[in-house]
Amino acid sequence: MKFLINTRTLALTLGVGVAAMSNAAWAVDGEALIKRYQAVAAQQGQTFSYDGIEQNGDDFTVKGPTWTLPDVPPIKGERATFSGVTEEGDGAIAVRQIDVRTITSGNGNVQVTFESAGMNDLRIPADGETDILKQMAPYSAFNAKNGVVTMKGKTVATIADTAITLSPYTNDSPITFGAKVGEVALDLTSVDDPKFKKAMADLGYDGKFTGRMDMDGTWTTADGKIEISTYDIAVDNVGTLSFPMSFGGYTIQKAADLQKMSKEMQDNKDQAAQAQAAMAVFQDIQLIKAAISFKDDSVTKRGLEMASKQMQQPPEALAAAAPMMVGMGMANLQMPELTEMVSSAIGTFLQNPGTFEVSVEPSKPLPVAEIVAAGQASPQSLPKLLNLQIKAE
Repeated sequence: MKFLINTRTLALTLGVGVAAMSNAAWAVDGEALIKRYQAVAAQQGQTFSYDGIEQNGDDFTVKGPTWTLPDVPPIKGERATFSGVTEEGDGAIAVRQIDVRTITSGNGNVQVTFESAGMNDLRIPADGETDILKQMAPYSAFNAKNGVVTMKGKTVATIADTAITLSPYTNDSPITFGAKVGEVALDLTSVDDPKFKKAMADLGYDGKFTGRMDMDGTWTTADGKIEISTYDIAVDNVGTLSFPMSFGGYTIQKAADLQKMSKEMQDNKDQAAQAQAAMAVFQDIQLIKAAISFKDDSVTKRGLEMASKQMQQPPEALAAAAPMMVGMGMANLQMPELTEMVSSAIGTFLQNPGTFEVSVEPSKPLPVAEIVAAGQASPQSLPKLLNLQIKAE
């Protein structure tokens, strides 16, 4: 949903902001502090404003912090407290904890509020740091609590909590990461579209849904292998989407190049130039394996029953006829093996809803550029090249 705050963006915003403010606060006054922050934030494509800063020993309180990012409504906080700020021997700054209270963002009809957000164990690199890992300002945890999304004054979603965890950044062993979005409640009863309301009723839904998200993975910076072992988005009484994947070539240098490209794209709105820049960065990223699967939690049966009433055919008859209809629809592709695999999997899934999965795992890691070239030259070769598998269980 576009109106939900991107928690990764919020975490990055807080991290960069604290980095600038904490590093400067040891030796400069407030005016110089803001200039230092704005310079560092600008490297991430951000602008920053605030109402005031108070210092109490190793702790700092920033009043009215506001972060502005391209294409995102301003993110405003009531106050931000940075606790346990210390300088390390190499000139880096360690911040034990950041606590931001009452965070809001919105663009008129849609407003997003979080009661609080925080970050632990942030390490800010020293001025002139050349180690790319240290330049990334690593932290151990980020959280946002009690989020509420309103549309035209009505609550349409609540988010109990969001949490991100990271192991220490190192070149010697994989970095482990995890993300969890706790109980999310979505209320669509205020949607005015009659067709939408009827579809919800026909499917047996009251317009209120609950769900959650979980992700876990590792990143080996030396060879650039990213393995996302778990990436699940679950909606109760609907189903669970899963996106496990593994890529190679995303080294720490590649991450730095991507950050630079993102900043350049903000300054250059030419879509053709953006596509060319993206391909230049991603062309040697290697696909190792990837999958997308859907585990049913009653929505398939609901859909068949709704279609049954509309078409005046038994649900079982519709499920049995689906493979033939899919086969006819795919005939123009002239890919009989793929057509058979798809139609067979769909037939199995509809007759006994369980898990439907599409996966690719080539015999060796394939650069993105090679996949794109193959797709342009001979689309029919992609299923074999990628070892495409489609199955239902």
